[in-house]
Amino acid sequence: GTVGIALKAAQMWLKNLTRKEGEEFLEKILPYIDIIYEGKPEKRKTKFINGAKKRINSQPHPFSSPFYWAAFTAVGF
Repeated sequence: GTVGIALKAAQMWLKNLTRKEGEEFLEKILPYIDIIYEGKPEKRKTKFINGAKKRINSQPHPFSSPFYWAAFTAVGF
């Protein structure tokens, strides 16, 4: 079904994400990260962002390992 197709597409997107695309995506979602960390210590948000940047810049395809994308599942379709 369409859920399975969407899941596979999301997995492959993450698996094939390049360093440059990861940096662009992180910039795009920064406003949402601000919302998530609203009211929390600034250092927690900074730690999260720095960790994400470190992972993204660790290699040309930072999430190519199944460790990052294989555990996602769709249930009930």
